[in-house]
Amino acid sequence: MASTVDYLHSFAYLVDPDSGTTFPGLRISVSAPGNSGRVIDTVAQLDSGAELSLFDGALMVPILGIELMAGREIRINSAGVFALTARIHRLEVSHPDLGRFTLDAAISTVPIPRNLLGRDFFQHIQIGFREFHQTFLITTAP
Repeated sequence: MASTVDYLHSFAYLVDPDSGTTFPGLRISVSAPGNSGRVIDTVAQLDSGAELSLFDGALMVPILGIELMAGREIRINSAGVFALTARIHRLEVSHPDLGRFTLDAAISTVPIPRNLLGRDFFQHIQIGFREFHQTFLITTAP
């Protein structure tokens, strides 16, 4: 049975300033719930292979005032390429077109090169990729 999805938003891939390569990413704002006075604007890559969203603790912790080590510890492995320890914390991720989402996301205990929006974020949206056109389409899930 075929179905049709009507996407409300279209986004161009972003360019990595270091490598010049493109990737599906969003410019987002991140805050700790109940502390909207401390917000960080950042970029996160969409990663359907990541179970959880992952944020750079070196960047997030000082600005958001999070007690990093108070979160539940998890080990993250990336297809055998790297492994790291992270801590789970509740975060609010917002985007001007898509709205605000609350996630129990991983915050790294060591610096990482890129923030990731994983399948915990994908639970709130419907997404389609047009790789040839270097765009992706999103509508928020009901």
